[in-house]
Amino acid sequence: MNGCREQGAWHRFVHSGRSVGRLEEGGTLMAATPVMQLPVISECAAESCAYNHEHTCHAAAITVGELDSPVCDTFMSADIEGGEPSVTGRVGACKMADCRHNTGLECHAPSITVGSEHEQVDCLTYART
Repeated sequence: MNGCREQGAWHRFVHSGRSVGRLEEGGTLMAATPVMQLPVISECAAESCAYNHEHTCHAAAITVGELDSPVCDTFMSADIEGGEPSVTGRVGACKMADCRHNTGLECHAPSITVGSEHEQVDCLTYART
């Protein structure tokens, strides 16, 4: 399904069921961040995570951050394999507004590493400003 969906003061453009941008009131087109520009997860040491296979994250996009901790919010300990084997995980959203790589609650680091810290699975690239 392609087209434009009204969302209050702006319109969201949809292509094949995915949001590809939005038209702000006044006619300014704001493009959504292309998936290929999302930071890649270069290594994941969370071996018990359903999305991890041989230190590679296979979640399409993870969310980082919970309150004041850069925890991998997508981490899920399970006996099943999650994600898509052909996909290398990326950072979809980051709630750590105080990280030097964060702008507008999105990560702008070239890549991140995920691993255990303080007995939880964290983004090890997190750097407080």
